[in-house]
Amino acid sequence: MYINGLNVVDDNFNSYCVDMLRLKCEISINDFRKKIENRLNFYGEKITRWTSSQIGQFYYNYQFKCDDYSFWFGFISNKNANGLQNLDKPRNLTIEFNPNKCKDDALILSILKSSTQWTIKSIDFALDIRENILNLIGFDKQKKSFLTTIDNGLDDKTYYMGVRNNRVKIYNKRIESNLDYDLTRIEITKYLDINSCDIYNFDFGYFPELFLRDFQLNVTDMQLDSMFATVLFAVEHGFPLHDLSRKYREKVKNYLQQKKPIKIDFSCFTTTLKNYLCYYSLI
Repeated sequence: MYINGLNVVDDNFNSYCVDMLRLKCEISINDFRKKIENRLNFYGEKITRWTSSQIGQFYYNYQFKCDDYSFWFGFISNKNANGLQNLDKPRNLTIEFNPNKCKDDALILSILKSSTQWTIKSIDFALDIRENILNLIGFDKQKKSFLTTIDNGLDDKTYYMGVRNNRVKIYNKRIESNLDYDLTRIEITKYLDINSCDIYNFDFGYFPELFLRDFQLNVTDMQLDSMFATVLFAVEHGFPLHDLSRKYREKVKNYLQQKKPIKIDFSCFTTTLKNYLCYYSLI
């Protein structure tokens, strides 16, 4: 394992990073105006402002956009928007941003300095594997019933599993970033509610099991079970796992666990997160 900027690369050259971070603190209207809102006029048209009265949304919303990245922050949750005349009452301030793309943004840094106590609400972790997406097989250990595939032909594919906590997205990073080498990204969303200072006790938990598809059938494999050997051959050449019966999915999984598992070092995710939180002086 070694550090690449704030990200971590494991011994198999898989790269671990934080792709999105959602943080919350409590701050009064007076402090918000003094520490944050008064600075926004300097950004001109880069800042879009709007209000919302929908339950579950924020009353004040702000989106910053520049050529390379954007981020959002909201102030005063509509769940607790009563009594706006009380300027000293602590209110919900939430910011969501991609620290990979905008870690040095001056406005983000100033917002994070507005409070000394931040709660992590959600994190998108990302794992980059130097393999073509067609060469990967993923098994969902939680057996999510919700699976979506977006297929634009050849290896331009995106897979989604789940809908909220532990939602997984797998896509061809080479195509998205116009790279000259194969790269597949696996993103997973974790919904949390922990103080940033408590991250040392963070348990990563769920992650899909990943295997390489080129498991190279041998003579012994072919002699075990003629039907199963046919299934393995089909899977090796791209037959989708979710079209198999449950019996054969489990048999393929058990077979792959002995052959081509991709080893995930979960400590790399935790180290990467700590690197970002330390960078922002949140721990």
